[in-house]
Amino acid sequence: MPVMRWDAFNAAHPRPFMIFADYEEGRQSGFELLRRLAVSMLPRGNIALRPEKGLIRIAFELEADAKKFAENVQARKTAREGGWAGQWAFEYDVETQQAIDNLLAPIKSPGSPRAGITRKMKRRMLPI
Repeated sequence: MPVMRWDAFNAAHPRPFMIFADYEEGRQSGFELLRRLAVSMLPRGNIALRPEKGLIRIAFELEADAKKFAENVQARKTAREGGWAGQWAFEYDVETQQAIDNLLAPIKSPGSPRAGITRKMKRRMLPI
């Protein structure tokens, strides 16, 4: 499913499953990396992302997609606020960013059993 515009997603899915990525203000948000991770999971439902000051919201139509994403970023389940169907949060720090980057990086080692696998193929193979 494609990434939807935030307003269109909210109109279509008023009670999404929400993941909040908190990051230190003044630091680059990493929005694009989180978007790439969400898309690489090949979600079955719609998704949307919204950057804010010190926070990125990632909304999922389906709980299964949200859970997969939450597992990959080690987000913790939090109390539901704001009418969301489910809610998770995580600290988007340098360590988390590096872990996501490693998940999305192409395999470069020629001796690797997966050496001929393309970036697109690898994304489908993520341990999600």
